[in-house]
Order: sequence, then C-alpha cells, then structure tokens
Amino acid sequence: MKTIGITTAHYNLKQGFLSNGVNNQYYNQIIEAEGLPVLLPIPHKEDIKRLARQYVKKLDMLLLTGEEDVSYSRYNTVSDYNTYIYSLDKDEWELELIKVFMEASKPIMGVGLGFLKINLALGGTSTKEIVSGQNQIGFGHLHLKTEKITLEGHTLKEAFGRDILVNLDDNQDIDVLAYELSVDSEIGFSEDHRIKLLYNERNKILGVQFCPEMIEDIVQIKTLFDLFFLAATKGKDF
Repeated sequence: MKTIGITTAHYNLKQGFLSNGVNNQYYNQIIEAEGLPVLLPIPHKEDIKRLARQYVKKLDMLLLTGEEDVSYSRYNTVSDYNTYIYSLDKDEWELELIKVFMEASKPIMGVGLGFLKINLALGGTSTKEIVSGQNQIGFGHLHLKTEKITLEGHTLKEAFGRDILVNLDDNQDIDVLAYELSVDSEIGFSEDHRIKLLYNERNKILGVQFCPEMIEDIVQIKTLFDLFFLAATKGKDF
C-alpha cells in the first residue's frame, strides 16, 4: 500500500482558533485507490527543512492541494496586489516538499495552485487570471464554468480519450512553463492554449489546473488518481 502525503491549508474554526485541513475528496480518492492518505500540517518555519526530510523518508507520494493563492512576489516579478489570499509559510513548506520529493524521485501530483507551485519551484512563472463563473451544470453544487481541453500525448489519450470537459475556478494560471516540465511532458490545452493538465513520466509529475474535487464525473476523478498512482511505477530513479 502506497502512503501519500496531502498538503493542507489554513482554516479559521468557529471556536476562533487556526487549524489545518483539506477537502475530503482528496483523501477519499486515495483510499478508493487503495492508498493510505497522510495529512501534512503546516509547520513552524524553523521546522520546515527537518520535517520535509523526515516525511520524504516515510511517504511514497505527495499530493499538493490548492486552497490558497501563491505569493507572486517571492517567485517572479508579478505583484501580490489583489491576490485573493496567500500564505508565505504554506508556500515555503510546499516548495521544500517539492524539492525533497523530486530529489528522491517520488511522484508528485499538484492540483490547481499546487500545480503552479511545482512550476514555480522549477523556474516557471504564473499570471493572475480570474476565470471562475456560474450557471454551468454537471460540476457539483458550485456550478462552475466548464471548458473542453484537448489532450496531447499517448498516456493522456489512452486514459481519457482525445479531449475532456473540465471546470474552471482559477485565481492564477501558468504563464511560462518551467523547462524541466517542458521536456517530455504530455499536455492538455484549453481552447485558448492554456495548460490545464500535464503528465511528465520522467519526473513523475502530474499537474491539474482545474478542480477535480468538484467534478461529479466519478470515472474522470478516478482516472486522474489512477494516473497519479501510475507515475509511481514510471520515470527516472536515482
């Protein structure tokens, strides 16, 4: 059984204190795939490097969730002005996790802003883009806008077909794809050529630039997580 670390986000509870948590769809899908989910709380700054290195020894895979925006100013030249909400300690924690899991050649799945952090950690850049909307059906009670993405690459086409319908709920988006991700990646593009799905077998990375936890298509969600588990059997080893 594979153990998968899941990053968490800050939440203010009704009792008035700060907690860490995650959408239960993430760990439910891991359990469904016969994996063992492990929630990773956001540590104090002085503990980040030590804990990241301990976790990478114990865990087989890493799932980076979104939840909070990325702070632009630390990773490229774009300002944080009007960024919805971001957490510098969460950013630093997840960037360290990305570093140690890649060094260990262990699979990483980034969802939404988690995907952006992988790209930023490897030298890519992001732009701020509000594309969420209402009045579309089939994607849960939030009724997010939807769009078709066209898939390029044998593995993605074999898993999903030529194209799939996904939801839109992006506060931020990929601007320049990191070189490490531009080599040997299979990509799903939106109609305006934005990157919405990426599978890199060599680096064992799956990036998802939409909200799979809000999709009602159970088969599509399962296929995404099956692809994540497939990455554990592929790619380079050191």
